[in-house]
Amino acid sequence: MPRRTLKGCGSQLDSPCHLGYCGLGTQRRNTGRLSIWEQLAVTMGPQTDAPGPGGTLSVICQDLGQTAMLADRIARHLVPGDVVLFDGPLAAGKTTFVTRICKALDCADQPSSPTYTISNVYTCPHFEIFHIDAYRLSGIDAFGNLGIDEFFPDSVTLIEWGTRVAGIFPQALRIEIAFCQGEDGARRLTFTSGGARWQPLLAELAGADAATDRPA
Repeated sequence: MPRRTLKGCGSQLDSPCHLGYCGLGTQRRNTGRLSIWEQLAVTMGPQTDAPGPGGTLSVICQDLGQTAMLADRIARHLVPGDVVLFDGPLAAGKTTFVTRICKALDCADQPSSPTYTISNVYTCPHFEIFHIDAYRLSGIDAFGNLGIDEFFPDSVTLIEWGTRVAGIFPQALRIEIAFCQGEDGARRLTFTSGGARWQPLLAELAGADAATDRPA
């Protein structure tokens, strides 16, 4: 099924934002002979801030391979009805991260920024993904006027500039992508859980389950 767009009000952007990637943790990627899975298990432990009492976790990204694995971990937890809100400055990498999640879910369509179309719909083997850019929306009322909320229970919804509509989704997972001062190309991803739904994911990202993904 070809990609669909909803509520279009302009031409689509041809490519996602560029994200300068780096590994998980505050130090540079290990350049020795550890496998990438072993590197991930190491860096997702002590170099990752533990989840706070409010369900918050911060991760520093340092290379494309480990960032891809981070997106893969998130993708494995996603089921219809889930909503993930992305925030961060322009060019921080919101669209790029969404694109990697879609790839991890074997999406049949090539994601692109919905800045002008407001909403794109991508087909995955088991459900559809609604990719929404709320940047041009004035607020919650404008979001409601899109008339797409009826599809959310049966889809995974990924919303860029999610702060603008966060009031509608108290149970959403929020991901803030920020530049890291003094780190060339580095990004800090801060995960905030809106409820118990996301606690297993935060625990996994904190390293509690990292060993289960290491090769035997």
